[in-house]
Amino acid sequence: YNPKVRMESGVAFMGSSEATVAPCFQGVWQRESIERPAGTMEDNTSSVFWLQTSSYFTDIRVPKRDPGDGSEASLAAVLRTRASGGTTFESSGKDDDADAILTWVCDLDYHPPSGDADVGACNFERGLRDSERKADVVTMIETGIDGMDYREVWLKRDDGRAQSALVFEGEHPGGEAAGGEPEKNREGLWLMSGPYFSYVLDRNKKAEKKSGEGLTESGEAIGARISSETASSLGVLLNQWGLSEAAQHDAALQFESEFGIMKKSEDHSTPTAILQVLHSTHSSREGHNRLGSCGHSVRMIDDSHVEERLADGRKRHWRIAFLHEDHRALLFPK
Repeated sequence: YNPKVRMESGVAFMGSSEATVAPCFQGVWQRESIERPAGTMEDNTSSVFWLQTSSYFTDIRVPKRDPGDGSEASLAAVLRTRASGGTTFESSGKDDDADAILTWVCDLDYHPPSGDADVGACNFERGLRDSERKADVVTMIETGIDGMDYREVWLKRDDGRAQSALVFEGEHPGGEAAGGEPEKNREGLWLMSGPYFSYVLDRNKKAEKKSGEGLTESGEAIGARISSETASSLGVLLNQWGLSEAAQHDAALQFESEFGIMKKSEDHSTPTAILQVLHSTHSSREGHNRLGSCGHSVRMIDDSHVEERLADGRKRHWRIAFLHEDHRALLFPK
């Protein structure tokens, strides 16, 4: 895993959605292996997927497990989880003998900022085979630069020809407080590439009304604390605060990240689209349909905005950065 750096202003994340990486990098990538240092296998017990659009990215890394038992993972597994999102930038790799240099600017992060940039030299390999699917596949090798010694092998699962991006704009709490403007207390991205989707919401950064375990004396939300303090990992930071295991578990899972596959339902009694969650920061959601809960639905408000209605009455508002016609037809049929 490469530590991410967050832009303090959020300009890259909230700014223009113009292309910042070439089409060859766009799509869905699955990590085959990681060596750190290069030549020493480090981790083959995590499921890792990276969705890259022309500008935005999401990344999720969770322990391999069987989905669908309905329970949440242990604290140890929760603290091993990685998830992030933001904007990717491409630069010339000529000086590093690479096809390109990619820089991932993380505005959404499951872990606290480390202060280090995530920059990798990327080279495409030809003629490599997917050991799982027994077929040739587009393969990219990412290696560290500027003293970062690692080597990751990525297999392309989708070519990125059909992509969409929605940017979180706020949430109505539901119930009697549902009126007025949506509250914008967190950041989020909802990306799609071919049949795949990735849904990421950062922790709520709104100040709490009263202090509690894990909050500052002024009642600062734990999400704001995590995103503003530098540490090597989330577990290290939460231990420094002296939180109980239950409080650490709760603080970690305030971050939402899901990766899955979309398809049209063949059952007229279910929503038009099925968004099957394959991997999630919340292990209890894996194997389930994101839109499967009674009352959970999405609709286009206009050509620029989407409303997501949750089963508990909350309404999340998303701005459409770009929307492919295939995804429009699947999620918002006329």
